Amino acid sequence: MNKLGLLAGCILVPFLAFLFFPWGDSRLPLYFIDDNGMLIGVFGVSIGYYQGMPVVAWWFLTADVIQLLIGVIYWFFPFISCLLCIFGSKQPPEKGKKVYIAAFFLQLIVLVLLFIDAFVLGQSSRPFLLSRTYGVLELLAALNVGFWIYVFDMALAMIAAFTYKEA
Repeated sequence: MNKLGLLAGCILVPFLAFLFFPWGDSRLPLYFIDDNGMLIGVFGVSIGYYQGMPVVAWWFLTADVIQLLIGVIYWFFPFISCLLCIFGSKQPPEKGKKVYIAAFFLQLIVLVLLFIDAFVLGQSSRPFLLSRTYGVLELLAALNVGFWIYVFDMALAMIAAFTYKEA
């Protein structure tokens, strides 16, 4: 059993289920980026605040085709990656390596889309996701803790792929 891969799959569960725990005033911010007050994460986009807590709209609660496409990539790719990581922990070593590499690339697609939007598509006439283009330092300043946890999870999936041995 590959426990590192199982851990990588379990880390994705909070990203897929919710963006914060409302325990009084404390929150678990699993957003990728703060785009001028609009918080963007795997689960969806915040559309405003209610009593200091962000109101989150799930990707699929819209009729906008672009938002639905983004939702498929941002939610289903990590969901499939989560399932691959969890169920790949019981696979034989050769198959397990392929499963974890596939999980890594599914997660990577989400970040590549975010970076393409941040550096190229942000100033188009119809914004894809972000409201504007970013410079490198500006983007680094706008990234939230959820982005770094997601990158750490990707690293765990890749390490699980390359260190997978049968016990």
